Amino acid sequence: GVGLANQLFGSLANQNVLFVGAGEMIELCAAHFCAQHPKKVTGSQAERRRTPMKQAQRQERSRREILQAAMEEFGTYNYSDVTIDNICSRHGISKGMMYHYYSGKDDLFLLCAREIFQALKEHMDALPFPAPGQTGPEAIRELFRAREAYFETRPLEKHIFENARAHQVNEVIEANT
Repeated sequence: GVGLANQLFGSLANQNVLFVGAGEMIELCAAHFCAQHPKKVTGSQAERRRTPMKQAQRQERSRREILQAAMEEFGTYNYSDVTIDNICSRHGISKGMMYHYYSGKDDLFLLCAREIFQALKEHMDALPFPAPGQTGPEAIRELFRAREAYFETRPLEKHIFENARAHQVNEVIEANT
């Protein structure tokens, strides 16, 4: 700390730099330290540092990162086994940021389920359904086949879809008992 400040002051004094305040000094110390001790930065971290973002963009990115983490957790584990603590710790998300955007586990689960149902709906709407001359039972069978085909390559989404259906059934049973 002190050695770095003395080193920085010495090199800047030679350049006749005038310090305006403590904030500028902290920025200069940080810049000098980073230049002397480069950290390997990869992937999305490097992209974040290169591209200045507006607050709305940062907020949207944070929401997407949390949603992706929740999708992975709910897609891997049953609803009852997922916790906010696990989502945060496994995906490097602070609890403060999590609760800034979402009220809790139910909020996240419903968002995940909504995203999956919306994507499934868009997929199904794009299919030529029902086929001309198809009977009601044939159309229903084709609907289920199309849904299963959609989820064949989306195992996380399928797990969330099935958990959403089971969770909904359990809520209906609890409400009627």
